[in-house]
Amino acid sequence: MKLRHSAAMLFGALLVCGSAVATPVGAGSFNLSGTVMGTTTGLNFYLTTLGDQKGVVVNPAIGAFAGLVAASQQTVQNLTVANGVLPGSAFNFQNWVQLSDNINLNATQIAINTSIPVCSGTAFDNPANALGCRPNATSPVVLLQKGDQAGNPNGVSASLIINGFAHFAGDSDLTPFIGTLNGADSDFTTVSSLVSYYNTNGGVPAIGYQASFTTVTAVPEPMTMAFLGLGLLGIGVCRRTRSDRRA
Repeated sequence: MKLRHSAAMLFGALLVCGSAVATPVGAGSFNLSGTVMGTTTGLNFYLTTLGDQKGVVVNPAIGAFAGLVAASQQTVQNLTVANGVLPGSAFNFQNWVQLSDNINLNATQIAINTSIPVCSGTAFDNPANALGCRPNATSPVVLLQKGDQAGNPNGVSASLIINGFAHFAGDSDLTPFIGTLNGADSDFTTVSSLVSYYNTNGGVPAIGYQASFTTVTAVPEPMTMAFLGLGLLGIGVCRRTRSDRRA
């Protein structure tokens, strides 16, 4: 009987400890900057040399990411078709961003906002147009015409939203994040000139970007809660049986 009681307590303790090992990242935010080159096959990130797949931290970094040091280099892998990344569909690119504070980001979705029209002709070269447009029907990138103080076109801004999950390295407890990448291209005066170059060459010259990432506190998964409940139940059975024996 004593052996059965000990086994029940051990089972409960293991379950409780197992659920405690998985730790959610929790709420926080941080920013990265670097260079990105967009092509028809995806996005290539680098800092100084194409292929280095690096970015640097830009303050502020708060909450769960408060340990990140400004200007420190971080790993930002390329988001390409070769890596299984397909905008508009679900994917699971593990450890897309790898941070020095032991937190990694898995990218799982690049949404295509179909409410944003596709760029056509020179219709979106007006800086007063606040809606923007997409280079083509399958692109998640939104282009917006920039202008000088007189309202003349003088460059193009690009933005992109990436969703996924943050987790501690080696941990399966996931915290959702949303990332927004913004960049400005002064190589092209107008949206139409950029789109024309992109369609002709299958990509555009590299531009500087800043990416903002924000996590939200995750609700424990049902399976985690079920294991926790079983663990507490196991401990409860032991305690109740011991009480019965004392009586």
